[in-house]
Amino acid sequence: MPILLAFLLHSASALSACIPPFEVGSRTVSYIDSTRAGRVVSALLSYPAAAPGGVNAAALTGCGFPVLSFGHGFTIANNSYGYLASGLAVQGLVVVLPNTEGGLSPDHARFAADLQFAARAVRAEAFFANSAGPERLYGGHSMGGGAAFLAAAADRNAHALLVFAPAETNPSAIAAAPKVRAATQLVLGSRDCVTPRAQHGQALFDALRLPAKERRIQEILGASHCQF
Repeated sequence: MPILLAFLLHSASALSACIPPFEVGSRTVSYIDSTRAGRVVSALLSYPAAAPGGVNAAALTGCGFPVLSFGHGFTIANNSYGYLASGLAVQGLVVVLPNTEGGLSPDHARFAADLQFAARAVRAEAFFANSAGPERLYGGHSMGGGAAFLAAAADRNAHALLVFAPAETNPSAIAAAPKVRAATQLVLGSRDCVTPRAQHGQALFDALRLPAKERRIQEILGASHCQF
């Protein structure tokens, strides 16, 4: 994934202590958004940690790691993406997995706002002082992928967008896509019958107004909607 990996090779990697692979720490947090009537956004975090890593391990400092806020799919628990969060933390990302809007009638706009808020809240937390850098990345799977498009389109300082089998949302992620300024990577499955390529991933990709070198779409042959 060249677009995403470019953000892992940030300037801090010149320091020997900041070259992956890293130990991984994990935490469960609840952030309160005072600008939205005290909305509580609970989330799982995976991050580069001081050795030996583990639950509530100290964050590795001095490297300025990018923060990726990643949205779950429809009715899929956020901890289902723990493997992905850990794998990216090993390579130098602080990954936050909000667990909001997990019911049968999710509010996509609210979920996108949660992704934005979570990305900012991680950087503001004292726990990540001198650990989380300024780069905000968004990602997601299915519904979370569409919400990530909404979040990136609304965040002028978004640095990258990584989505798996993204779904159209309400409000429309396709309509919001032209406002995305972040380098964007879409990963699709060739056997996806939940979010077929033409109506979802390809439509989102085609709506982007980014230079060709800043957008990429890839398809995994034989993969279904959840095989990532």
